[in-house]
Amino acid sequence: LKPIAGTVAFLQDLKAHNIALAVATSAPLSNVDFTLQGAGLNSFFSVVVYGGMVQNGKPDPDIYLTTAQKLGVNPARCVVFEDALLGIESARRAGMAVVAITTSHSAEELAGLTKLQLTDFEGISFERLTKLLG
Repeated sequence: LKPIAGTVAFLQDLKAHNIALAVATSAPLSNVDFTLQGAGLNSFFSVVVYGGMVQNGKPDPDIYLTTAQKLGVNPARCVVFEDALLGIESARRAGMAVVAITTSHSAEELAGLTKLQLTDFEGISFERLTKLLG
């Protein structure tokens, strides 16, 4: 397993700015553990919320609202990085800012759904993200 280009540097930068990081996924816990450990990313995330922990799946906002609650963060102060259409809708319903990652859908398919789209995390930083999201 290999993270998307720039992921580790971006996560390190967010951690250096004391940004709380979480994973919110519809995948079962076994897949989440396998993926995070296999990619060497598990140490970055203080909270993991997976599909089995919420009543309603995406596009319902439950998974993102649960994640914000576990982080102790107001949903309006959260930024979600999402590659799936239902996930984007879910995060928007939760009142969160969404950055689309064009790994599962093309930029054309995601056009107009989010303020920002990225193909990977190369060159993105906490400061740049803050400026881009306004």
